[in-house]
Parts: sequence; structure tokens; C-alpha cells
Amino acid sequence: MSGDAFAPTTTTFEPSAEEATNDALNAPTGEVDLNDPRFASEDIGVNPEADAYATPPPVPDGDYRAKIKQLDVQDSKGNMVRFKAWAKGEKVAAITKIEATIQDPSGKYDGIKVFDSWFGTYLNRDGSSKASTLLNKLGKTIPSKASHKLIMEELLKALAGEPDVIITTQWEASCEKCREEAEKTDSKKPRSITGMRKFPLLPGKTNEYNPEIICPADAKHGLMQAQVRIAGFKSIK
Repeated sequence: MSGDAFAPTTTTFEPSAEEATNDALNAPTGEVDLNDPRFASEDIGVNPEADAYATPPPVPDGDYRAKIKQLDVQDSKGNMVRFKAWAKGEKVAAITKIEATIQDPSGKYDGIKVFDSWFGTYLNRDGSSKASTLLNKLGKTIPSKASHKLIMEELLKALAGEPDVIITTQWEASCEKCREEAEKTDSKKPRSITGMRKFPLLPGKTNEYNPEIICPADAKHGLMQAQVRIAGFKSIK
């Protein structure tokens, strides 16, 4: 087994602007004539105050129907693999990455992606793991005496068809400068701020929150930006 440098209790998530953007330059294109009537429209609906390069606000905390997909990960040799082996002391796990694409009939959040880059068979104190929890919510049966490899193989089979499940999302923000200082002094990192309602309200709003918050450990560290993580799964009834 190979050992990685990250801690097993950390969830990595990547709701990047790259995944959620409406950037037309990244879409398939075909050359058209400039005399096309669509170019002559007097009002295309542009918002002069909007910023095409701004990071979209994170999805509010809540439950969303989503399609779940497995993504390959990089092993210790730099190869892309379905899953990799992880070990620290006596603890071992099989690790992969998942992508959840929100299915929102209203269209407001439809297609937004949420990631977990450290998803696998690492066992919690109660014997649960992310992989076994998702399998359970997908209605799959896991033998009580199953190996890490078996559970991961069952997960890959279950995700092959990109099934639907309910994901619970949660805002989370952490301070990079706090992390760097903790590593330099070999001290414990401050806890992340989790939960949308722990962030400040937007001016003049009663239920809309600002995804930026000043580092509570040291204001001189500046602003932290909320990202969205998968905080749980629920079965689709």
C-alpha cells in the first residue's frame, strides 16, 4: 500500500467555475455568416453590470437530486486509475473520486457539479464509510465481511450507469494561510467553517448569505471563500 500526505478525515470538493460556467467559448461552435439575422437583434439581453469571469455563487445548503459518476484518480506513480490504495499506520482504504451533477427541473441549479476527491472505503469508528453509505442509499447490499477492494469494486459497478441519488450539500470554507502556518509549526489546523448559516447575510437580505467570510482565527489572513461539499446522501423513494 502507498501512503499519501493528506489526512483521511478531509473531504475535498471542487465546485469550480470551470465546471459551472456558461462560457460560450468552451462550447462546440460552427462558423456562421455575419448576415445571420440573429446578429441584427437590437436587444440580446446583456447585463452590463454582470461579470462573466466571476465565480458563480455556491449552491445553497440543501437536498438535491443528482447523477453520480465515478472519476479516475492519480496514483503514486502518476498514472490515472479507477481507484488507488491509501495507507497511514494501520489504516488502509481504497480511494476514488466522484462527481455529482444536480438535476433541477426549475433550471436554477441544473447541471451544477459537486465533487468529492477523497471518496472511498476509509472506515469511521462506527464501521461506516463513504463508499458503503452511498451503496446503501443506492439500494445495494454489501456483505458484512467485505474487503476494501470488494466494496470499491461494488461501488464502481453501481456507478457505471450514473445513477440518481439525493445529495445533501453544505458550504465549507477554510483558511489556506492557517493551514500553512499549522504545517510550519506542526500544530493542529483550525476547523473549517461549515454550514451556510454560519456565513454573514448579504446586505438587505434575510435569507441569502455571503460566501465570503473573514478568517475567524486571524483577520489579517483576509477572506475565505465558501465552496460546496457533499455532506450526505439520501435514497430516492
